[in-house]
Amino acid sequence: MIDVTLDAKGNGDLLKVDWRSPAAGVAAYQIDASRLIKRSAEVRDRLHNLITAAMKSRAANQSLTLGCELKELAKAGYNLRKAIFFAEAGDQEDEGLEADDWLQSLNEAVIHVTIDRQIYIPWGLVYDVDPESLLDDPQDISINKFSNFWCLKYRLSTLYNRIRDRVVRNPRTTEEARIVKLTNQVAWTKAFLQLSDSEQALAAILFKADDVSSSKDFESVWKTQKKCLETDLLYFFGHANGTALAFEKGDILTMDDGNSQTTTPC
Repeated sequence: MIDVTLDAKGNGDLLKVDWRSPAAGVAAYQIDASRLIKRSAEVRDRLHNLITAAMKSRAANQSLTLGCELKELAKAGYNLRKAIFFAEAGDQEDEGLEADDWLQSLNEAVIHVTIDRQIYIPWGLVYDVDPESLLDDPQDISINKFSNFWCLKYRLSTLYNRIRDRVVRNPRTTEEARIVKLTNQVAWTKAFLQLSDSEQALAAILFKADDVSSSKDFESVWKTQKKCLETDLLYFFGHANGTALAFEKGDILTMDDGNSQTTTPC
């Protein structure tokens, strides 16, 4: 298993992309940040359509025939992938192509992402192959069919600021994992009541600590109580967009808020 880090550093309208790994023999190159942001917005739009369709099906007690919505999400993820490997014109064009070829040549890899500017990219929904080969079959939602999303294929993880890299390189067991659970209480309660007894028991094992259900609680847990020192996973259940989490109406935790709460010496 090869550990790969996608390291993106900002420089105006360009991002310098460097694939770091002991096995990597490719050079860094620059990509257009605005193109990356546009493709990311398209992915989120398709994800929204998928979730909306799923919620409508559940409300009507219908089966989840979402194969077409998943294919549309895969198309958007594939376009996002092309933006990541599309180097700006000039001498760097070959570097982008070489990085693409190198990544595809890896049999097994775990991708980590580091980025030092506030560009919020759904890295896990990048799709690795041209989805046009997928059938337009609403019934086929198997994980094998859509296994080329980076979150599945490369177990990609984007680490929240101040969560230490070792938690994904040397993960604890499920029973030992230290999770900070952020919840919109209304949404969580509604969803939890729809789980089976066995699913509720599993949730109880995973989420042992009390809920963090407001931005004020999160500031206390993350900043004052120094939970950033020991956290393996920040888990949020509720409403969100590309840059903010909603605990309830009027109580929003933005990415800027979260980052500002981790600038103290934790």
